[in-house]
Amino acid sequence: MKKFTKRRVFLIAGSIIAAILVTFILSLFQSDKQTVYIGVMGPMSGKGRAYGKAMLKGINLYLKELKEEGGLDNYNVKLIVQDDKNDKNSAPDLAHKMADEGKAVIVLGHYYSSVSYAAGQVYKEKKLPAITASATSDNVTLENDWYFRIIPTNSFQGSFIANYVNKTLRKEAASIIYDDDSYGVTLMQSFEESAGRLGMNIKKKWSFNHSSPTIDDDLERITRELRAMDDPGMIFVATHSGEGVKIITSLKYPGTTYSIIGPDAFGGEAFIKYLREYPQEKLIPGYYSNGIYTISPFIIDIANEKAQVFRHHFVQKYKEEPSWVTAGYYDAMSVAIHAIKNAGISGKKDQIHRDRYRIKEFLSGMTSPENGYEGVNGNIHFNVDGDFDKPLAVGVYKNQRLISTLTQYQLITDLNTVDNMLKEILEGNIILIDGKFMNKTKLVYTGIDINSISDLSVKNSSCVIDCYIWFRFEGEFDDSNIEFVNSVDPLSLGRPVIEERTGPLTTRAYRLKAPFKVNFQFHEYPFDKQVLRVQFRHVKQTRDKLIYITDLLGMRLKSSKKRTFSSLSSWATDSVMFFQNIITNNSTLGVPKFFNSRNSIKYSQFNAQIQIKRRIVSFLIKNLILIFVMIMISYVTYYIPADVFPIRISIGMSTLLTTAFSHIKLSQEIPVGYILAIEHAFFTVYGLASLSVLASVLIFTQFKRTEPLTATDDVKKDAWKKIWFISMVGRVVHPMIVVIICFVLYYVYVLEKTNVVTVLSILLTSVAGIAVMIVLFAKKARSRKIKSTLLNKKSNQQKGGKKGKVEFEAGG
Repeated sequence: MKKFTKRRVFLIAGSIIAAILVTFILSLFQSDKQTVYIGVMGPMSGKGRAYGKAMLKGINLYLKELKEEGGLDNYNVKLIVQDDKNDKNSAPDLAHKMADEGKAVIVLGHYYSSVSYAAGQVYKEKKLPAITASATSDNVTLENDWYFRIIPTNSFQGSFIANYVNKTLRKEAASIIYDDDSYGVTLMQSFEESAGRLGMNIKKKWSFNHSSPTIDDDLERITRELRAMDDPGMIFVATHSGEGVKIITSLKYPGTTYSIIGPDAFGGEAFIKYLREYPQEKLIPGYYSNGIYTISPFIIDIANEKAQVFRHHFVQKYKEEPSWVTAGYYDAMSVAIHAIKNAGISGKKDQIHRDRYRIKEFLSGMTSPENGYEGVNGNIHFNVDGDFDKPLAVGVYKNQRLISTLTQYQLITDLNTVDNMLKEILEGNIILIDGKFMNKTKLVYTGIDINSISDLSVKNSSCVIDCYIWFRFEGEFDDSNIEFVNSVDPLSLGRPVIEERTGPLTTRAYRLKAPFKVNFQFHEYPFDKQVLRVQFRHVKQTRDKLIYITDLLGMRLKSSKKRTFSSLSSWATDSVMFFQNIITNNSTLGVPKFFNSRNSIKYSQFNAQIQIKRRIVSFLIKNLILIFVMIMISYVTYYIPADVFPIRISIGMSTLLTTAFSHIKLSQEIPVGYILAIEHAFFTVYGLASLSVLASVLIFTQFKRTEPLTATDDVKKDAWKKIWFISMVGRVVHPMIVVIICFVLYYVYVLEKTNVVTVLSILLTSVAGIAVMIVLFAKKARSRKIKSTLLNKKSNQQKGGKKGKVEFEAGG
């Protein structure tokens, strides 16, 4: 009992020492890291809590992805979340508190323009930078170089809506309903001024105050007067989403033909959420919302590849579609982290004012696409007022889903590319808003349905894809000049399998079966994921004339769709994404006027991207059985008697050779110049086999000491103690190494975690544990009692037994 207690105490003490050692080493990795705080200001309770919730979803999703990538090298990031309740009166006090605490280096928010303006005066005074992705009133950033915005202003938004209504929707008259706050008033003023310049007739204007106790009566009066008009024209509802829903539900009912357009507030998830509270909209999706136009900084079907990845991750985490608010604050957080990484801040509390100034200066320097940040909303950079100039997307609701309209406007970055500016403006193909020229762009709804995927060939870097491709468009579309950029051989669409006209829309569908190139990546083999693509663009029409958008309704996509392809039995579909991106060719085309300009030719490219992942369990059972057998065989050597050296050494060498042959075969099958994940298993077998060979040599060396007739009992006892020690260390360390390697591979490749500190902690803890076990065995070997069956050479010869053979007691 006494021995057991001592051993147990020693084991506990050793474990504590190992834990302290690991903690100390990990602290060395963390010691240089400073904690930087980012403030988040928004409506976290009350009527506007849905907006605050959307803000935090985008922010937290980015932080989750950042953590999975290993975080920032020099900083830990923490949030300070404050509830402003969308109250402009309490916002200054909250801003003072945030600034005076001396923690936050930057603030994200606020949601409402009025709240942002009130708090912004404090941020300007206290010199605390802030980024909003939702407050659109011009005065938020005007004359405040500490406030930045990654959403277009109200003046831009109102003017844009007026131009779209007149130039694209061909409306000559309009009526305006607006909220008498900074948001509604600036939208109304901008719309009215632009409509006047365009020659539109503003038939009637109504205003109300959303905080008035008589708001319901005011809205009822407005809708009653509007219904009494013969033709109000296009109705521009410049309000927040809650009040907008009350107006729409009072106006729209069966038999009415009102045309309604709303601002960005109508493009958020709160708008549809409020509409669903009405029985008619809940029972028949689209009862009120169908046909309502709105503008938005983010519509998923026209978004870039980064936005599609963002959406995929968002749907995985929250099981819902992201709104423009979520996408905006995802970008706001990413821009803030980008500034923290590159502004050269210290993160120390006593240098908080210097850090805030450096972040502000870094953001102020993001003035062009060259030094901007590529986010889900495009390339983010700021003008002299701290605003992000980007074209807004126009969408129309269909069955509660916001779908891009078939005509959009894009910023013209180089006026030299326009042949006849005056003519284009007069024909409505180019509009001018706040000094920015924008070009009318045709959109083509594009859909792909994958029928089958076959002949996945690593050798040929290709696969065969059988699919339907269709285009839905207004007017004319030359689909004979479609180029498939990743096809193995030149392809043409051939004759359509169906062509149908529905009103102004034409739909053409084609059947295509052809081999496409695959860029295989085997870094994580066999835990790898491969991406199969169908990519095409128009040969002649550039992006300023043509953009492909995903036909979400036609493909019935509500989330990343997963399918199983019978011909790929060893693979499972991980995700499917459809998106358009921009292909850029920088060329002067030999035209003199382009010689001194950065002329670039941009094309819209449509991408169908199927990500597949290997069925790992069946693969491991089928392909890694040999490695498992080699590991077990090399482990058996620790149980073979010490005197059978040839068998022990032959097992070790056979394991090395067999593993080497398998490794060479794999290298021939996958001829790449980098290390595969599975090769770590081969390296492990090499290490274990080498360890067993080394142990066999050491054990045989000690065994030879017991053979001479002149060897004393003390020498024999010492040799057998060492033999016992080496064998027991091998028996314990061998499986420990296997378990450690398997866990690390599982953590990194299956769970897809890449946190370096965590991996190091696992390895260091394991090394410390192995060290403790070796020390324990060494102590036990020194105190171990050994009973010789032969005490001297004479008795050994008389019994005719093996020289120096000893037996071990069971006890230690």
